[in-house]
Amino acid sequence: RNMMMNDMSVGDQAFIYHSNSRPPGIVGIGVVASAPYPDHFAWDPTSPYFDSGSSPSNPRWWMVDIQFKVEFSSLISLPQLKQDPHLSDMMVTQRGCRLSIQPVAKTHFRYIIETYAS
Repeated sequence: RNMMMNDMSVGDQAFIYHSNSRPPGIVGIGVVASAPYPDHFAWDPTSPYFDSGSSPSNPRWWMVDIQFKVEFSSLISLPQLKQDPHLSDMMVTQRGCRLSIQPVAKTHFRYIIETYAS
């Protein structure tokens, strides 16, 4: 939530990553299409994302809209990323770093596009 609230800007590119696939990996690119705004699902008691501590006047969770840009012809798997020495310091390749949203350095973003998605 903090990365969405503080670090994402309209126009930023993002990898679309499937974390629940086997193997997990990158399947495409999206673009941040909105400024961050409070996650209204946290206020809905019927939602699986309900948080009783969040409210419209004191939101705890934030979200952004993502616009689809491109789907890759094949999945770029997490094992591929982990085996590539150029990506050894990329957050997703690090042990214990499995956040649903992570920053990606511009150098890593370009390298992945040039090496795996072209």
